[in-house]
Amino acid sequence: MQINSEILVRLVPEILEKSAMMLAEPLRDPPLSIDSPLIEAQISFSGHANGDLTLLCPESFCLLAAASMLGLDEDELVQAQAEDVLAELTNVLCGQLLTAIAGTTPVFKLSMPNILRREDFEWPTFAALPEFIAFEAEGHPLLVKITMQESV
Repeated sequence: MQINSEILVRLVPEILEKSAMMLAEPLRDPPLSIDSPLIEAQISFSGHANGDLTLLCPESFCLLAAASMLGLDEDELVQAQAEDVLAELTNVLCGQLLTAIAGTTPVFKLSMPNILRREDFEWPTFAALPEFIAFEAEGHPLLVKITMQESV
């Protein structure tokens, strides 16, 4: 199933603005390094098509998004809250992307989002991969990728 990257470019900023009150825009060239630990959120889906959505961001983005969505100061948050918010953003983004790509008729089953802490030195490897689309949200870089294959 062909995925139009323009859908990601349109929906990621829209979801971040509506959900976390964060302004985001596509980045032509993502930064080569980040200043905090790297967090990966991934959610899988099956049904009309199978695939997954991966979101990579610095921990500082998670904290800012969580503070915005929960109405707290960043220093009041615990790591689990920030990771829960990233999982929820990933879930919402996946649902919206699937609807935009496949329409409202097909049924999909979504997995629970999986959060994985990675080392910040892994960022350049991911940022260089062409399947990731880079964004900047409130000064923080973000990488998003969706893979999708039609079910047989």
